[in-house]
Amino acid sequence: LLPTSAAVRAARVCPFTCACRAPHLACRAPDLTLPSLRQASVGRQKMERTAALCGRGGRCRQPRRRPAPRARRLRGAQCRVRPRCAAGGGGAILREVLSREERTKLDVGDDRQFYSFPRLVTHVDDAFLERVTKLYDRLIPEGGDVLDLQSSHVSHLPSSKRYGRVLAHGMNAQELARNKQADSFFVRDLNAEPQLPAVQEGSFDAVVDCVSIQYLQYPEQVLSEIYRVLRPGGVAVFTFSNRQFYSKAIGAWRDGTGYSRVQLVKQYFGAVDGFTPAVAFTEIEPEKVPRNPLQKLLWAFTRAQGDPFYAVCAYKDFRPEDVQRWKDE
Repeated sequence: LLPTSAAVRAARVCPFTCACRAPHLACRAPDLTLPSLRQASVGRQKMERTAALCGRGGRCRQPRRRPAPRARRLRGAQCRVRPRCAAGGGGAILREVLSREERTKLDVGDDRQFYSFPRLVTHVDDAFLERVTKLYDRLIPEGGDVLDLQSSHVSHLPSSKRYGRVLAHGMNAQELARNKQADSFFVRDLNAEPQLPAVQEGSFDAVVDCVSIQYLQYPEQVLSEIYRVLRPGGVAVFTFSNRQFYSKAIGAWRDGTGYSRVQLVKQYFGAVDGFTPAVAFTEIEPEKVPRNPLQKLLWAFTRAQGDPFYAVCAYKDFRPEDVQRWKDE
């Protein structure tokens, strides 16, 4: 027996309507005879078994598609971890290195207030600063433009070289005004505003930071800005020791070791697309160890009393030495 006209009209309305509007068996039958209705019933049972695959409440055969992960918001910095260059260029923040707890400081007061009093002192010993100057002499080309981040009354650049332009950044205008190596300076709190809008893109050959990276709460954003302001082949250099304002250092840094801090800074570079693999230094020139046992013991004791030296550097896009070697080959 064929179904009545009312039954046929009711059957022509798909009983398996899904919010995803996918085609179903009952909608495909041109003429609804009893066999075709039986097939529709079987199809309905199959689609009910696969209903869990559809995330929109229907009886859909199509597998559920996972939504794209949302970018995590860097709290307090008014920014998102997302690519900076839609065209696929470098400088994109690939991932967050620090968790929310690792960014926290013991002293949550205003950094501008903390650094309002000028401190015209060096926070590390002379042997450490001598290594910093030698490293700058090796990595920064003569005549290059230098941006000194988180600077003070001295930039530790070698006096034997002349540089095109030296721009100093810091938190205290009185300290920066006494910096004789800087041609100009500006004051900005990088924890509140990690961007550098006053600095043009691709305007520096080197960006340096001496014993201050432990205070950055959003290093991913700062490294992204460093990449932006560097010229291709430019170098970024971070030097640090075990000295710090303990209450102002971030949680990931405070109780770490020298090795863990070096690895942390390497991760900062690795989190920003476009930097070459970061290289770490603990010595600039190999020291001659005395052969005499007594002198060797005295040398080791003197060395242990000084501030340990750590440096991590990376280049934007490529290392100039590699390009020169390729040209020679």
